[in-house]
Amino acid sequence: MKIAVRCNNWIGDVVMSLPALASVRRHYPDAEIVAITRPWARDLLSFVPDLIDRVIDFDEKGDDRGLTGLWRFSRKLVPEQFDLGLVFTRHARGIMLMQLARVNKVYGFSVVKRLLGSRVDQSQTKRHQKHRYLDLVAGLGVSTENIEVKLRIPASLSDVSRRFLQHVPRPHVFFHAGAAYGTAKRWTIKGFVEAAKGVTQAGGQVILLGVAEESDVNLQIQAACPSVYNLCGKTTLRESIALLASADAFLGNDSGLMHVVAAWQRPQVTIFGPTDELESYPDNPFATTIAGEAHCRPCHLRDCPIDHMCMKSVPTDRVIHALKQAITVYQTY
Repeated sequence: MKIAVRCNNWIGDVVMSLPALASVRRHYPDAEIVAITRPWARDLLSFVPDLIDRVIDFDEKGDDRGLTGLWRFSRKLVPEQFDLGLVFTRHARGIMLMQLARVNKVYGFSVVKRLLGSRVDQSQTKRHQKHRYLDLVAGLGVSTENIEVKLRIPASLSDVSRRFLQHVPRPHVFFHAGAAYGTAKRWTIKGFVEAAKGVTQAGGQVILLGVAEESDVNLQIQAACPSVYNLCGKTTLRESIALLASADAFLGNDSGLMHVVAAWQRPQVTIFGPTDELESYPDNPFATTIAGEAHCRPCHLRDCPIDHMCMKSVPTDRVIHALKQAITVYQTY
């Protein structure tokens, strides 16, 4: 059995699909499971080596973009002779890829039902997104009960905490003030600054994480609270994921790194505004979710066209209180 999996395009979505992948692996222990995904996801999948045998980079923003790129890439997959294709993305492009690659049987979501050989319905009932992926693989007759996913730090990253944080006092409270999806998902800089000061006064050490494109936001936080340790733009995705395995607490928006922390099951506080916390809350018993209030949420927009009230309404004192509790939880866990 040879299985192709078109993984999601966003870090958080990939994390939320891992229980479904684990279910497939348990059902097909001897199958070769090949992930087809954007290049960055290779870094994340390296933390679950038991679930994936190989990764094939599908750079749909680069060489494989457009219909011509899709065609060229799919032709390269034909010799693989996949028996089964799972499409975790919810757009027609993933299904087209599998069909052009002559995958024998394809399972995907009903949002692209006209192209599907087999499909599952997407319920309109609000629930965590991981259940959508579990329902998808359940259509194969795969049991999804009692599934547990554990990330493992690759041997090449075993010294990551020593390299970056050897002289940084604990407790380590990681902040991720960015969100790749858009600015609407970001809590205010003022909120992060006040939270950083609150953590510092409580004896915690705030560590800023993020990609280089988020440097401006983090530099503003650092300027207002010089005691923070700024690693924004200084770590790779793999290094950031590994560092979060030792987080004493975490504060972030609805972002990919938030879901990574949930996978590590570290104490965390997550702020929701334009997205729905019922669908993408951190799947973690040590998580606290705080949602803003606005008549228009959840709008799921990338950028707020009005006053960003959903994020401005989040009370900073509640966030600081939750962070202090998170640190206490980890110290007693």
